[in-house]
Amino acid sequence: SDADAQVTPDDIKAWVAANGELPQGAVVAMNSGWQAHLGTDKFRNVGADNAMHFPGFHVEAVKQLLEGSPKAIAVDTLSLDFGKSPDFIVPNT
Repeated sequence: SDADAQVTPDDIKAWVAANGELPQGAVVAMNSGWQAHLGTDKFRNVGADNAMHFPGFHVEAVKQLLEGSPKAIAVDTLSLDFGKSPDFIVPNT
């Protein structure tokens, strides 16, 4: 429900606590439901502030994942970063 939501390190810790360690070579995918907006203006979701608003990964969560065993990170949005990101740094992490 929060277009500016981010997957955080605490989210990953909670998932691991509930499900166990991520398997070697895992693909970690964020399923925010945002794909429902594909093909519409809502997919980019440019607000009155002239910024995009869609969910993504917090850079610290990506760093945490990269320290582990995942092979890839995926999202159902326009970017790994959340839309309102000031620098879109996640892919460069």
